[in-house]
Amino acid sequence: SGEWGSILTFFVACAIKPGLMVMATVVYVFQFGFLKTLIVGSVASITGSVVFSFLSEEVVVLFDRLRAQFFTHKKKTFSKKTRGYIWCKKRIGSLGIAILSPLLLSIPIGCFLSIRFFGNRKKTIVQMSTSSVLWIIVLYLIYHQFHSTFKALLE
Repeated sequence: SGEWGSILTFFVACAIKPGLMVMATVVYVFQFGFLKTLIVGSVASITGSVVFSFLSEEVVVLFDRLRAQFFTHKKKTFSKKTRGYIWCKKRIGSLGIAILSPLLLSIPIGCFLSIRFFGNRKKTIVQMSTSSVLWIIVLYLIYHQFHSTFKALLE
């Protein structure tokens, strides 16, 4: 029962944001091995990428419909906010969003930004899933190494 609770907690957390705190919890508190972390984390982050890409696509369509229905179209002005969006779209790109999202933003926010800026659901799912799985591996190895080093210093 406790094992399945840990797995479910890790699954939900990885589907949303497989970042620093999630991996620390997995290594230190749950004491998952590499294979269990890789399998559960990968399935969760891929599931999150698929679900949130589809949801983001629907939210973007709904938002555009509501905006067209309730707001008059006015000439776009370039503000700092608009320039920031353009900079993000041109410089970071969908791959940059995918690389940063699992660690800094979250999978739902990364999927939304990628769908909103680039509109390619399949590409978003592949990039976000790949990035998440790679971050799970890297963070697990870093935390596992740190844990071993710290434990050796205390003995």
